[in-house]
Amino acid sequence: MIHSQFQIGGSLASGSSSYVRRRADEEIISALERNELCYVFNTRQIGKSSLLLETKRHMQSLAYQCSYVDISRIGSINITADQWYAGLTYELWRNFSLPAGTAFFEWWSIGLSFGLFILLSVCILLPITIYEDNLK
Repeated sequence: MIHSQFQIGGSLASGSSSYVRRRADEEIISALERNELCYVFNTRQIGKSSLLLETKRHMQSLAYQCSYVDISRIGSINITADQWYAGLTYELWRNFSLPAGTAFFEWWSIGLSFGLFILLSVCILLPITIYEDNLK
C-alpha cells in the first residue's frame, strides 16, 4: 500500500509537511503580532481551517493563548443578544480552562452591571482572529 502525504478534504494537521505556506499566512501573523483584528472569509475547501490551525500553532509558539470558538454552537435563532454574548463568553471561558462549576455564572451576573461590551472585553484581549467556514 502506498501512503501519500497529501489529503483530500478536511483540515491538515498542525505542522503537516504538505501544508503550503501562502501570503495569507505571513499577513495574518504579522497583523496579529501588531494586535490587529483579523478575519478570514472565503468559500468552501480553500484552506481556511488549515490556515487557522497553522496560525494558532505559530501564535502559541510565541506564548499567546489561543481559542477556537464555533459560533454555530452558540446559536442565533430564538436567543437574545445577551444570551448570544453569554454563550460566546462562556465558550472562551471554557476554552481557556477557567474555573468550572458556577464560577462563570457568578462572574457573569456580577459583571452584567458593567454592560456586555465590558464583560466581553475582559474575557478577550487582542489579538483576535475570526474565521468563518462554509460561506456560500
